[in-house]
Amino acid sequence: MELRKKNSRKAAASRLPPLNALRAFEVAARHLSMTRAAEELNVTHGAVSQHVRLLEAITGSALFERNGNRLRLTPAGSALLHPLQQAFDLLSEATGRMTAGEAGGEVTVSAPPALATLWLVRQVGGLLARHPALQLRLVPVAEPRPARAAPVDLAIRYGDGRWPAQIVEHLCDVHLMPVCSPQLLAGRAPRRSDFALLENTPILCADAGDEWDKWLASSGRPRLALGPRHYLGNALTAIEMSAAGFGVAIGDNVTTSRYLADGRLVCPINHTTRAANSFYLTVRPESQRKPAVILLRQWIRDSFAAMSPQGPRPPVG
Repeated sequence: MELRKKNSRKAAASRLPPLNALRAFEVAARHLSMTRAAEELNVTHGAVSQHVRLLEAITGSALFERNGNRLRLTPAGSALLHPLQQAFDLLSEATGRMTAGEAGGEVTVSAPPALATLWLVRQVGGLLARHPALQLRLVPVAEPRPARAAPVDLAIRYGDGRWPAQIVEHLCDVHLMPVCSPQLLAGRAPRRSDFALLENTPILCADAGDEWDKWLASSGRPRLALGPRHYLGNALTAIEMSAAGFGVAIGDNVTTSRYLADGRLVCPINHTTRAANSFYLTVRPESQRKPAVILLRQWIRDSFAAMSPQGPRPPVG
């Protein structure tokens, strides 16, 4: 019986395509770009293309098709990608568990100030308690500059996912909605489309008002007469001022999730719109094999996956 199992495993292994070809396809499919796959894998564009062609020859199916200068997965490529990503995730989890006991030392993480203050520091305490040898160095950074510009191991970035020479993973799309303190709704009839509230209440802008304009345009009321606008420079200030009862800010499904869950903020209008950018995780290639980075990287993935019913998707481009 044992000999039969060994022979079965040997036969299955002999049918597996080369791991390098599988990995090259997975990275190229995730980025929908041979060039960005080559950057992540630290190989040439030609090497990635050669691996993909080998995998296509083995499977007997075209895995990509070109649409102008862009790649698109064929049905066969889409069918292969999901189970392959699951397999690589299992391998990552297995190695993470093997190194979890050794996951000590310092790991430097960068994130936008609002996300770092309102979400990350409120979530990560449990992980640090389970791994007391792990030392977190948090660097709040407002600009979406790549992690390579500073000695940062991991960075959560809000942008379009285009950061050369970084390992880039899509974490979740961002959906915008107005948020305010329950104090502002005191004495008002409970409604979920209270546009009149916006005409009489200070409007708190984290930027130049672009997010408010995008949300208003998607709501069908782009010319709504708003209350006075205040420009506060960043999302953290706008959201904290809103939670203090001074006006209505634009929140999102990640940054304000804890405040919405504990009732410090509410959504006065039941309408959301997808932001132009998304949250991504970038990893310095030099740091990706550090046990502490493997551990924290997986924790960030899992935490975002728990908030995102659609799960991760490949970045565009």
